Amino acid sequence: MNVYENSYRKILEQLESGTVPCEALKSELPCNLVSQKQYNGLNVFLLGMQGYGSKHWLTFNQANKLGGHVKKDAKASMVTFWNIGPEKTIRRQTHRADREVYSLALLQCFQPRTDGRHRREAWPNI
Repeated sequence: MNVYENSYRKILEQLESGTVPCEALKSELPCNLVSQKQYNGLNVFLLGMQGYGSKHWLTFNQANKLGGHVKKDAKASMVTFWNIGPEKTIRRQTHRADREVYSLALLQCFQPRTDGRHRREAWPNI
């Protein structure tokens, strides 16, 4: 199953259960706990329709770097990360990248939970 099929399936499941995914986005848009950047595109729906009380999300590695951990039974939510950048190989004579490369990464994000709290203040060193 590819990213689009998986996303389509999740949105359909929400609609079939009687939940309109857009209604979950009436409050604040989802954002990354560490960078405070709002998610955009499909990620807004993928995270926003989860129905959590907090708009903040973080990756497994971000939780570890902050001194937290992800519980074994924690359910991850998928987000897509697109990047357009130079190819890693460099031409020796011109020192320029051969071409622009488009890359897609799928990241698993989690809701931050510390002592039952979902607030950013609960996480150290931010």
